[in-house]
Formats: sequence, structure tokens, C-alpha cells
Amino acid sequence: MIRAILTNLFADKKASFAFARETIEELASLKQMIEEGAICSIVDQVLPMHQAAQAHRLVEAEQRRGAIVISIGEPEPEHSND
Repeated sequence: MIRAILTNLFADKKASFAFARETIEELASLKQMIEEGAICSIVDQVLPMHQAAQAHRLVEAEQRRGAIVISIGEPEPEHSND
């Protein structure tokens, strides 16, 4: 929350935050705003599941500029036996 305030004061970007109840109406409204592009999240990094510990360290240390996303179930690289 403090970071949003500081961003608004010292950067050329606008940041805000809000708390929504988990009602069907609130979630539908949130979904609509996302689909319309009225709000978006900032993703700093997408890490594979095997780097979950590193993702946790980044969040704890505040070494990020947005969300850290853990990708679950990515397909394994294909190996050719040719």
C-alpha cells in the first residue's frame, strides 16, 4: 500500500489498490474490469515450480517490482531420439 502511494508521488505511473469482498457480484465486477483493461496486475517474473523457494525469497526480501508467478504444470521439454 505504501509503495502505491510512493509510486503516485514520485513516478510517472499511477498505482492503486483495493480490497474486494469475495462475493459473486464483486468478483464479476473485478472480472469485467480486467477484461476491459481498466485494471491490470504487474508481473515481475514467472518462475517454474521447481524455483518456488527462490520465488518465496524474492517476495520476502521485497526484491520485485510486481507479482511473482509460479508456473505449475509446464510441459517437459521434448527429447528427440533420432
